[in-house]
Amino acid sequence: MTFHTVVHDVAQFLKQNIQFITFGITAVTVTLVGPFINGTVKRIIASLHWILRYILFVLLCTIGYGFLSHTLYFWLKKWLTHLPEIQLIIWVSVIYLGLAWVAKQQKEI
Repeated sequence: MTFHTVVHDVAQFLKQNIQFITFGITAVTVTLVGPFINGTVKRIIASLHWILRYILFVLLCTIGYGFLSHTLYFWLKKWLTHLPEIQLIIWVSVIYLGLAWVAKQQKEI
């Protein structure tokens, strides 16, 4: 097996599973960024009545995180599917390693 064959086979596997890879990256990203977003929104709306804070939190979760997840998934999938084979392998690896590093910094792992 040559290096080119291995790269091609790995890239083909990634391309066949790109929707799962993109979904995984999106889920981990939203999970890691969520506490930061929640904390920021909490600080901004802290002075409001508790009922209004609850309503805004529900809206953030349904509309905000829904929009963020959908948009990130769409653009990430579009970008990854257009990468050449070696770049696809490198970028998927770098993204997952970067997310792992962020999770470690946040003491999630």
